[in-house]
Amino acid sequence: MISPAKRHFQQTAAAQGGAFVAAHNGAPVDANLYELMLMQLADHKRSLKQIQSVERKIEAKRAMLPEYAAYIDGILQADSGRQDEIVMTMMVWSIDVGDFARALQIGSYALRHGLLTPEQYNRDTATLLAEEIAEARLRGGHVPVEDLVHVDDLTAGCDMPDEVRAKLKRALGEAYGEGAPALAVAYLERAIELNKHIGAKKLLDSLKRKAKAAAEAPAVHPTEAAPDEASGD
Repeated sequence: MISPAKRHFQQTAAAQGGAFVAAHNGAPVDANLYELMLMQLADHKRSLKQIQSVERKIEAKRAMLPEYAAYIDGILQADSGRQDEIVMTMMVWSIDVGDFARALQIGSYALRHGLLTPEQYNRDTATLLAEEIAEARLRGGHVPVEDLVHVDDLTAGCDMPDEVRAKLKRALGEAYGEGAPALAVAYLERAIELNKHIGAKKLLDSLKRKAKAAAEAPAVHPTEAAPDEASGD
């Protein structure tokens, strides 16, 4: 666990972008914070490669993420917009562990400044955010509806494959299915417009019936007061 002093130092140094002399694995290193954090990231990636279980990889990432939190906070505070492999990797890892709010905080910064995802992810930032968060919901994971709305708003003007945007619209439709069937219908219809093979037809038909029933249900009015209550006797 990172100490409060180290956390403060990392955040301040990241915000200022200054060079310093530090230690890495017991050896002195004359480097700036970014270079040192890259060395730590390389170590962590090597550790992850030794883990075969996806579930255990996720738990390992969850344990590693706090080591980068202060650095990320400093970068976001500085708002310099420079390309940063650590920032973008932590955006992806945050999605992997289900911290969608943190991923979207980083993603908003990345989209505003046009940051690129690391090469191994093979997608631009908007596409990766939309697809990974949507798929987490479609796999049955707990993704708060406000996070789905946030990523939809963030990526609304971005170019991406129709199939990816369809996944996001379907995820929103599923998320709204219980409490707001009419809204869910609109999202699912849009998903099918974008990709007719998105697999939302049965749910759409069910929600249309539910929305129609809700619209046709008689309004419930408060019970009128009894005469003696109305007169105040």
